[in-house]
Amino acid sequence: MKQRNAAKPVGTDELRRQLAELDHEIDRAADNFLRAAAEVLDLVGAKLTAMKRQRTLLWGELERAEAAARPVDVEAEVDAIADRLWRLGDEIAKAEPARRREVFRLLVDRIELRFDQIQKGKRTECPLKSGEIYSRTGDGSIFGSVSRGDRI
Repeated sequence: MKQRNAAKPVGTDELRRQLAELDHEIDRAADNFLRAAAEVLDLVGAKLTAMKRQRTLLWGELERAEAAARPVDVEAEVDAIADRLWRLGDEIAKAEPARRREVFRLLVDRIELRFDQIQKGKRTECPLKSGEIYSRTGDGSIFGSVSRGDRI
């Protein structure tokens, strides 16, 4: 977030220039539409409609670029995210077991655990050695990893 705040907005000037050009073209096309012969009005109208659609798309791109370029109060954003995570943790802790299972089913792709095998007399114990929890983001990212002594 700090790096994004320091970065210069990318592409907003170019998008504004494209919008100005397109507005000028639309004005010319509208003038031509008024002077066009009746038999070609449908062709000119279709072209004008396409240009207006393109202008709407450019406006959307410009709004997204400007939103991405706005400075963010990093500390406030981090505090807000941490607050939401704590509330989520509280809600999950209070939730019914079936609801918890459903939340984890939606978030977790798989969990891989590795255990040690320790022989204690006639008994074999298998304490947790390590493991990873993989998210359902589609990119195979890891939520976290655990190892012996970590609290799960």
